[in-house]
Amino acid sequence: MEGLLTTYFNCYKDLEEEYVEAELEIKVFDEKTDDEITVGSGQLYLFNVSTCTWDYIWNVADSISGDVEVVVSALKSVHNREDIDGLIAVIDHLEINDEYRRKGYGTYFLQDVIKYLSFMNVDYVGLIPVLEEDGEYTYNERVYRFYVEKGFKPLVSDLGEKPIMGKKLNDGEFHLE
Repeated sequence: MEGLLTTYFNCYKDLEEEYVEAELEIKVFDEKTDDEITVGSGQLYLFNVSTCTWDYIWNVADSISGDVEVVVSALKSVHNREDIDGLIAVIDHLEINDEYRRKGYGTYFLQDVIKYLSFMNVDYVGLIPVLEEDGEYTYNERVYRFYVEKGFKPLVSDLGEKPIMGKKLNDGEFHLE
């Protein structure tokens, strides 16, 4: 990785529903050209299970997208076992542009997102490990292993062969790595 890496978080609170949407971008500053180049993007949603019921959150997630709804359903089904309480994040997608893959940008991007979510006191994060190819999001074993290496674990299997994964973030204390 060359140049200064920056992750941008653009957050929007839905005024009618109880969730926050965050659009994410990872950019690298090219010192040779003085340009900032987008190397990846993503999207996630924040829900508060302390102030809303799981059924309400499921209905909101269903209005956002099918994959967000499936992840929320999985989190709801395991919330006692996994001790999920407070703020939860559902990563709809994180992707690195093709020409920048396998160069460490994905690891940096995920680490920055996790630091941000931890700082925001998000308790738990869930996702479906998929790869965008030709406009379609499909399950990918390499992406699955990437998330396992980063501490995510499979929660339930749904959507055919696509597992839903999760990771506990906060133990009540904020830690910067």
